Amino acid sequence: MSETLTVELPERTIDASPAAEHLRANCAAVKLAVRWWGITRVLTPDQKEELVRGTEVDARLLRATKSIIDKGHPVMRRLGRLRNQAVGTWRHLSLPYVEGGIRLMPRHLIPEFSRLLNSFREELARGVGELAQVYPALLGSARQRLGRYFVESDYPGSVEGLFDLSWEFPQVEPPSFLLAIDSGLYAREARRVAERFDEAVQLAESAFLEEFGRLVGHLAERLSDEATGQKKTFRDSSLENIRAFFDRFRTLNLRGNDQLENLVRSAQALVAGVEPGDLRGSAGLRQRMSRDLTRVAAEAEGLMVNRPRRRILRARMEVA
Repeated sequence: MSETLTVELPERTIDASPAAEHLRANCAAVKLAVRWWGITRVLTPDQKEELVRGTEVDARLLRATKSIIDKGHPVMRRLGRLRNQAVGTWRHLSLPYVEGGIRLMPRHLIPEFSRLLNSFREELARGVGELAQVYPALLGSARQRLGRYFVESDYPGSVEGLFDLSWEFPQVEPPSFLLAIDSGLYAREARRVAERFDEAVQLAESAFLEEFGRLVGHLAERLSDEATGQKKTFRDSSLENIRAFFDRFRTLNLRGNDQLENLVRSAQALVAGVEPGDLRGSAGLRQRMSRDLTRVAAEAEGLMVNRPRRRILRARMEVA
């Protein structure tokens, strides 16, 4: 007769901040992996010697590289845009975490993230198919343009399998099986995880503050006039970007830093209902908004300066 082992998980006893508990309860760890064909190669010592022959340059002090394929080709540019869009989407929908390559994503955003990444992956596969069609021509062009620096072994026989996007949701909570082995070990692991989430909150707040201060400061600067009284160039994107930040901040909000919350609300109130045409048509409105946004940007900078230094956790120094 088989028996089922039931493990009772203890309640959390770590004194974590409300923001860290919110992050831990509502987010999942997401890791994005990008497989990409590296098209840069380092020149050999003999090739560097040939490059500097006839000069006084010591080739041993140089690090010279070559691009083995035309990265400016439309297909290569398209593939590069897809990679940037995928990485940008992952970052846009998530918050930083203390482990490299991992970010924290609100669980309600995971279906949208998966849908977008699947779309990018499908488009990437189509792009690789197009690259396969022009690959012989790209090789011929590279052979001609690189001359004696063309090396046949730099090029794979096929581009299939050189590009891919994949993502996973790694476990960042302490493994429950440790309880059955050593409750003390489980407790130490639980404390380490709690500390990491506390640090993740600090990382996220710092990232929000930096982005917020940069966007607000840029908008304030663009709305101010030159010393000569001439208006500076103002683009609609300056206003659109800060409004996009407001949406992202609300979606990913940590619910813990009242000062940052109040600053964001102040800036949002300042630009509420204001359109780019209003700012171009009214010098008084531009001056008033520039003055008020400059004050908000200065307060954001003050928060950054006065933030306590992040703890450097021993766990971050361990071998990954």
